[in-house]
This record gives sequence, C-alpha cells and structure tokens, in this order.
Amino acid sequence: MTRTIAFGTLNPRRNLPVEVRFKRGELLFQSAFLRAWQSESKEVGVGGGQFELPELGIADYLWASSSGRLDAFEFKLTDWRKGATQAMRYRSYAHRVFLVMPPVPALRAAQHLEAFRDLEIGLWAFHVLTGEIERHFTPAPLVPLNSKAHEAAISILSRKRKFREMLETA
Repeated sequence: MTRTIAFGTLNPRRNLPVEVRFKRGELLFQSAFLRAWQSESKEVGVGGGQFELPELGIADYLWASSSGRLDAFEFKLTDWRKGATQAMRYRSYAHRVFLVMPPVPALRAAQHLEAFRDLEIGLWAFHVLTGEIERHFTPAPLVPLNSKAHEAAISILSRKRKFREMLETA
C-alpha cells in the first residue's frame, strides 16, 4: 500500500530560464518509474516528491517504509555525475539512496559501478517502454551519515498526517 505525501516544496524548475523551465522529460520519467516501482513493491509506506532538507538539497522522491527506512531517489535523464553528487547528499538522512536513469545513460554510469558501491548509492535503469527496472546496484540499508539530518527528516515527515497514519497502522 502506498500513500502520497505533499511536501509543499516550491518546484526548483522555477529558477531555470523560461526556454527550459517547462520541459518535463525528467518529471514524466519519474512518474512512469514510480508507477512501475510501486506496482511491483510489496512494502507498505508513504512517499512524496520534492523532499527538501535545508542545505542538503531536494530529493526528487522520498519513500518512508512502515519499517522506518527512508529511501531517497534522484532521477536524471543524462548526467549521472550530477545525479550521483545530488544523491550523495541524501545519504546524510536516508538509509538508502538511488540514482535512476534511462538504460543508455545508466550503462555509461555502470562503467563506474565501483564508485557507486564505495559511495553506497544505488544505480537503477528504468525502461519506460517496458516498465522494467534494471538494478545495477542496490545498496543495503545503512545508518544515515548524519543523525541530526535524519532526525530533521523524520521531524518533517512526522508533521504529515499520512505519515502519522501509516505509523499508527504499522
């Protein structure tokens, strides 16, 4: 069972020039991935897009499982280095982080799989046409790198009714 949380974060695309502000390729890719991932997942939890933790950036999607694990997702269509850099920030508060990309850029990133393993950043490829998720590397859940950042993330989540309801039913 999945519930969606609205975090109320302003869309960072507003900061972009007008000519690229309304290009929605990454958002459409993210939506297709989340539908496929949630349909195959057996976990109970809540998730939401654009999760912002000051000074640590805005995760494209944050998943909180009923077991208490936080998974942060970063979606990139091309630039795996930028995506990995952003995902690394989320390790401060999340138990697992993932970079999700289309198959061809993910194959280029997979050439550096040892770096993903060293940084404990998951690398997944998503095939939009087939809905298949190819898992190049899935990290084991780890203790977040910064306990204060993790507590801040939990504090933000605990203010959301759907998160509290999930905890009560778990």
